[in-house]
Amino acid sequence: MFPKYSSCYIINTFVNILLFIIWPFGGFFYNLLRPVSRLTYVFFVFFFFLAGLSFSFVDSSVDSYRYAEEFVEMANFDISTGFLRQLMIVERIDFYYVSVALFLSRISDNPHLLFGLFGCVYGFLFCKLYVFLKKDWKTRFNFYVWVVFFVIFVCNPHSNLNAVRFFTAASLFEVALLSYVYCKKTVWILGIVLSPFVHSSFVVYVCIFLISYLIKIDNRVIFIICIFAFLFSFLGINSLLVGLIPDNLSIFSRYQSYIDDASINEFSKMSSSKHFIHIIAPQYMYIICLFFFQSALKNLNVTIRRNIGCLLRICMCFFVFNLFFSFVPSMGRFNVVMLSVLCFVMYKYYSFYRNRKYSLYILALIPLGLIFAYDNCAIHKAVLDPIYIYGTLADIIQFGLFKCVPF
Repeated sequence: MFPKYSSCYIINTFVNILLFIIWPFGGFFYNLLRPVSRLTYVFFVFFFFLAGLSFSFVDSSVDSYRYAEEFVEMANFDISTGFLRQLMIVERIDFYYVSVALFLSRISDNPHLLFGLFGCVYGFLFCKLYVFLKKDWKTRFNFYVWVVFFVIFVCNPHSNLNAVRFFTAASLFEVALLSYVYCKKTVWILGIVLSPFVHSSFVVYVCIFLISYLIKIDNRVIFIICIFAFLFSFLGINSLLVGLIPDNLSIFSRYQSYIDDASINEFSKMSSSKHFIHIIAPQYMYIICLFFFQSALKNLNVTIRRNIGCLLRICMCFFVFNLFFSFVPSMGRFNVVMLSVLCFVMYKYYSFYRNRKYSLYILALIPLGLIFAYDNCAIHKAVLDPIYIYGTLADIIQFGLFKCVPF
């Protein structure tokens, strides 16, 4: 890293600012190659703000279109009425989206600004994940770190602002989990606890975290459960679990529509119509995870940091939960959290042992990352205007401030 205020530092900062003005998309990738500094956070947050401004709101089938419609309607309500109305109608405890949207609606009814604000939060959390990886680099270029970063990025790119509640909660939970367990920053336990208030479904992951973190279950026992969970999921036996959930249990009332017969049957039909590569991709990911768990447990001893072993145990518990409930529609989204944290653990094992076995596990992630990247292209096309790729700073701001929305 260049010394602060040295000539190299000043020149690189000037080039960074100039590139962001001329071509923000290129400036984002230029920042990825630069040493981490406080300006890294500023540029990443600003880029994600611009990505939020670039949402097109033309496809009525995507989540961002619905959020934008709700936001425009919020201008007709005062804050207290609108807040209670949103929480009571949708029956959810997460108030992140509602709070930001209601307060911004007092100032503007432009949904591009709303997603720009969401992008700022998303950009900050993205930068935290990026710093977790890059701060331990011993060389200027590390191929395996770039593979891990690529997979984490395509798991949760800026186009996921489309489903802003879930994926912001996912990013917050990942950052808070790594900060609390790995870095021992106790203040980040608040991030873990607050993630259900961004998306209510994360109350389940918070419970799994507390159980796996506080109850020191032997990792070998959890690994055996992982194997059974994989077999149950592969054979379809896990779908029998839905019959064990009482219909009148209030804690499941909010999610009853996800586990009723109609939703599961529809999910099965959609799964059977998917391309072959999308059917085998989850199984491929689960197999990589199982082989890595088996190898990691063999090398889990006092020579590797205890908090990495704790993260491994938490990942295995997430793995079990995701597999047992893989028959539930939308449950695949939770694989994003599990895989992102596991990628970090994989890299830590590789950086500590430096053997061929762990490097192969990281290389095995490349096909998975390419599949995610391919899927993200379709999402990008549906929710983002291409101006964020080729436009200048002025072009994107003009688009976000003055582009008319169809409602």
